[in-house]
Amino acid sequence: MCQNDSDEETIDRHFPLHPFHKVPWNDTRKEEYTVRLENLLENVNRDFISYLNNEDVDSASHILIDCVKQATQFREQLPYQSSFFSKSTKPQPIWWDEECKTLKFTKYRLLRSFHRSNDPLILNQYLEAKQRFKSACLKKKAEVDRTNIEDLNTAMSKNDSKDLWSEINKMLSNPYQTGKRKTKRFSRLFKDLLNPISTLTDDEPTDDDLHFESNNDSTDDDTLNFPITSRKDCLRQ
Repeated sequence: MCQNDSDEETIDRHFPLHPFHKVPWNDTRKEEYTVRLENLLENVNRDFISYLNNEDVDSASHILIDCVKQATQFREQLPYQSSFFSKSTKPQPIWWDEECKTLKFTKYRLLRSFHRSNDPLILNQYLEAKQRFKSACLKKKAEVDRTNIEDLNTAMSKNDSKDLWSEINKMLSNPYQTGKRKTKRFSRLFKDLLNPISTLTDDEPTDDDLHFESNNDSTDDDTLNFPITSRKDCLRQ
């Protein structure tokens, strides 16, 4: 973990120490490990020379031993990225991007580090990372929701029922699961709901009835394509 620096005249030819790597690491882990070593060696170089000036060889030797131990601990604390994101095969929401992915990884990395060390400082870092991840997700989701509402208002202003239902279908689509009810079943239930005289007995809709298949296009049904004017006009259809 150290190399000779013969150009600089120091008390000991092995100091100051500079970090370098002899093993193949990915760039992210290598950079983090280098930063930790630089912070450690900055104090080690100063203290080591101070002890040698006072001819305290034992203390200087202990510094070298502690340096190796701490560097080894840094190596063990670095996270592995091989299995974190490969576990989930479900599609993410459309607002999910690389920033969310990075913030999520940082949050769980700090949480695992806190479980190992029980360090209050790491706990505070985890809580801050958790808040940043939550705020970023809420902000991105709000932006997508605002865009969807604008598209919905545009479709309503055009008085185009097909475009309107297309936007509604997009907003209600669940990327994680597919509904159990067919489009025709949903259309019939929707028509019954528009008729206040209709009495629903055996076919009374449940929560599952209102979840239709997001992969099917429900805008081709003539029942849903009448012109939109007002609530009273809709109930007369």
